[in-house]
Amino acid sequence: MFVKRFRSALMGVGSAAILAGLLAGCGGGSTTNNTPSGNAPSGTQTQQAAHLPVSAKAGVLRFGIQTDPPQLDPQKSTDLVSFNVINAVMEGLMRVGPDGKPTYGIADKYEISSDGLTYTFHLRDAKWSDGKAITADDFKYAWTRALDPKTASDYAYQLYYIKNGQAFNEGKAKATDLGIQVKDPHTLVVTLEAPTPYFLGLMAFGTYMPAREDIVSKYGDQYFSAPDKAVYDGPFTLTEWQHNAKLVMKKNPSYWNASKVKLDEIDMPIIADTSTEVQEYLSGQLDALDQIPAENISQFQGSPDMVTTPTAATYYLALNVQDPVLKDVHIRKALAMAIDRQQLISGIIKTALPATALVPPGMPGSSPDKSFREEYGDRQYAINDNGKQVLGYFPVFDATQAKQELQKGMQDLGISNPSDVKVTLLYPNRPNAKPVSEAIQAMWQENLGISVNLQQDEWKVHLDTLSKRQQQVGYIDWYGDYNDPMTFIDMFVTNGGNNYTNWSNPQYDALVKDAKTTADTQKRMEDMGQAEKILMDEMPIIPEWYPQVPHAVRNYVKDLAWLTVGGDVDFTWASVQP
Repeated sequence: MFVKRFRSALMGVGSAAILAGLLAGCGGGSTTNNTPSGNAPSGTQTQQAAHLPVSAKAGVLRFGIQTDPPQLDPQKSTDLVSFNVINAVMEGLMRVGPDGKPTYGIADKYEISSDGLTYTFHLRDAKWSDGKAITADDFKYAWTRALDPKTASDYAYQLYYIKNGQAFNEGKAKATDLGIQVKDPHTLVVTLEAPTPYFLGLMAFGTYMPAREDIVSKYGDQYFSAPDKAVYDGPFTLTEWQHNAKLVMKKNPSYWNASKVKLDEIDMPIIADTSTEVQEYLSGQLDALDQIPAENISQFQGSPDMVTTPTAATYYLALNVQDPVLKDVHIRKALAMAIDRQQLISGIIKTALPATALVPPGMPGSSPDKSFREEYGDRQYAINDNGKQVLGYFPVFDATQAKQELQKGMQDLGISNPSDVKVTLLYPNRPNAKPVSEAIQAMWQENLGISVNLQQDEWKVHLDTLSKRQQQVGYIDWYGDYNDPMTFIDMFVTNGGNNYTNWSNPQYDALVKDAKTTADTQKRMEDMGQAEKILMDEMPIIPEWYPQVPHAVRNYVKDLAWLTVGGDVDFTWASVQP
């Protein structure tokens, strides 16, 4: 899913000075890796730096966010800001636990058929926030709604695993043909197109959350647009939403596991300016920072408040391959190789690995002892990740090769002067996006001699532009929805809801389809490895870095879970005890 966290001290400085400034930014103290102990959730921080002042209230978590959630309707949402709220107020058949693995949610048990095609979920006695019982029909309705082409859900493809899901979404089957059967109010039987090893993880994903037909019908397009235009089945309810100002969530007394929910309230002020957000944390007005901006990391290094979590994510540039310039693969490769990723990380991002492939390190491979990234890629371009060799498809930076590719592309396009190659990079008003985009602009101009313009948009507008494929180059990222490489690979199928590049390749589509229809783990991984190679050979996207996200958490905040997939934070188990 798309993330929310995208200042510039570099604006107005010449390109050579920008590059020099990035080099001057190298070094500094090391970040702290989270090391869970006892029963604390992974990523939990339990100490506090003495110099940070405190002003807190028991049972109330103050957690700032940097933008208004674009879309809280679970069947329509695609971004991480929204999904973090959705995960707090909604719950699927399963929930991602603090260890990153699916645990029971509205379902309290399940059976899987021996052929892996049929899942039978048994729902516990759970209620909506208005007291009505949650039934299997609520899940069937929500999933059918997500697949209905009239809903126009960008995430409809995440339900193609269900028998006839894709056919129904494409108008080739009826809703009654879907492999979703309500056996009784507490029993849901799901039939799949093919065995799907990560299907239980998907049951915790936002698009699979239940929905009440009477509520959706009552509010129509306004469903989930305000606190009183939805009902909730999660640990919290949304009680206040002042757009572009704040959200407030309170403990849901109707939640089936309410006795284990320790927070009474979550206050989410919307603070667009990251320096203001940091200052509010330092002055004791916030209890946690979802992300420490890169320019502030030095203020937190050495502080026990800082915790850095590995995250299954890739930041990349989405190239519109129908653009008159970017239609040429050599131009796209020139742009990719002219970016010095290590310089971006050392000078701006601080906590990341350079990305020269789509799938990030940590995603499982064909065997338990190797990740997908260790198995697939080109060993010529391997990088080191904690002593392991992770593979990519192109160099972290090669100005000479970039210029060669540019010359090939210019010849294809009949262009003689590099300055006539004009590129506009669209980026959102998120932390790090502006200095990163300015640095990339400088690198492209310095290393290629092309003309580069920058354009900044508000996050919601940025997403809308990308969804309409109206950008030339778009700054974006993807955080894994479940623990399998497919959560990255299937984005770029032809006409995929999150394929913002206009790129299409029939062989790629066929490999993705094959990987989704075989139970053979080795074959699945090989298919995805081949598909990723095609993507990188044709370069409709330019991977930039794999983030290691730095957070700040007070010592009195316990068991706040930072997740690797399916969202980046879960408040279910958290408490505030000042």
